[in-house]
Formats: sequence, structure tokens, C-alpha cells
Amino acid sequence: MRLISCLIAAWLLLCANLCIASGSNDITMKDQHGKKGIIPITDQTETLGGVYPLVGIDHTSPYYLDTDSCVYDISGGTATLECIIYGFSADGEIYMLTHVFDTYKLDGKRIIILKKVIAQTGHDITQNRLKWDNGFAKQLFWKAAEYSGLAVDLN
Repeated sequence: MRLISCLIAAWLLLCANLCIASGSNDITMKDQHGKKGIIPITDQTETLGGVYPLVGIDHTSPYYLDTDSCVYDISGGTATLECIIYGFSADGEIYMLTHVFDTYKLDGKRIIILKKVIAQTGHDITQNRLKWDNGFAKQLFWKAAEYSGLAVDLN
């Protein structure tokens, strides 16, 4: 299963590099605002298949974090974090979304940037996800940072 997750992550990363970058999207102060969108779930014990923790829910789908996909790299004072979440379409089909974040410190404050969200089709859906973000992206960053070990390396 881990090999499959790694292969899927590599394929999605390749697709992501082919897409046009959408620029930086600071989510540092992004919290729940009441719009329709994915609502972050914290301290939840529900899992998908006993493996993937529930991290969010919207009007059509729960979202689960593939903890094996959470990887990071620190270079030049900036950490890049990538993870995959799974959701369900209206007809019950499972789909993947790859999230890529950057984080760094500026004037002693942690800045979190949502670089991109790539659908399993390879399309960049970052702007759509930001439009409806309900604090989910920031919460997802911290969950993925915890599972990847990045949270320990952030000072």
C-alpha cells in the first residue's frame, strides 16, 4: 500500500509540474468564515479503512488524509510540504487531491502558503479551493506537518 501511495504521489507531482502555477496564497490567518466549503475536523477518531484519519467534511463528502503521502523538504529557510487527501464524489467514487504548501518565518511569525491543489486529473484547482476554504487548508497543513514530522522541525 505504501508503494502504491508513493507511486501515486510521484505521478501527481509530475502532473502538478506540468500545470501552470497559480502563485502564492497566504492562508496563515484563514479561519472558518461560514461559507460553504470543507469544514476542518479536529480531534476526530473516524478513519477510512482504519488507516486514513478524517480531516474535513463538506455537504457532499468526508475528506481523509493519506498519512503515508505526507512528505516535506526544508531548503533555504522554507519548508515545502505535500500530502494527498481522499474525498468522495456525489456518486460515491473516491478521488484524490494533492495539496502543496510552503511555510517560513517572517518577523517571528509562521507564514503558511497554499501553493497548489492538484486534482487527480492533473488540473490545478487551487483558486476554487481557496474560494471556498473554510479554514480547512490551514488545519490540513498542521495535520500533515504532524504526520510527516515537519512539525517537530519547525521552530
